[in-house]
Amino acid sequence: MAQYTAEYVTKINQDKVDSVDYVKGRFADSPDLVFTDYRGLTVGQITDLRQKLRDKGADYRVMKNKRVRIALQQLELPDVSEYLFGPTAIAISREESGPVVKELIAMGKNMPVELKGAIIDGRIFTAANSCGSCRTKMKH
Repeated sequence: MAQYTAEYVTKINQDKVDSVDYVKGRFADSPDLVFTDYRGLTVGQITDLRQKLRDKGADYRVMKNKRVRIALQQLELPDVSEYLFGPTAIAISREESGPVVKELIAMGKNMPVELKGAIIDGRIFTAANSCGSCRTKMKH
């Protein structure tokens, strides 16, 4: 009786590798990341939100949760898997995150954007614990 040995070769999808590298590049230059649920926002509201956050020194991007999770792991940043579910957009702050969080909270009063949590200076913050007034006043 002949023996069959099966060799399994995992094929790496270069597009996915490039996508994770892109996410890592975005995160590597930014000390702070704020995770939000953008479900229910219209195109006009997202455009307005992006402009206001850009004025505060942040980009607002929708990214695939799995690729964000992999990028954070490869960059040895904290595990925020609990925030990476459903529709997730990330405010990537190039400067102080306090004004960005404050703007997101203010915008959340008039439109359906909800804070999930954040990584600020390498530490995890929950939406419930962040006051948004400034980086130093956020509670860990």
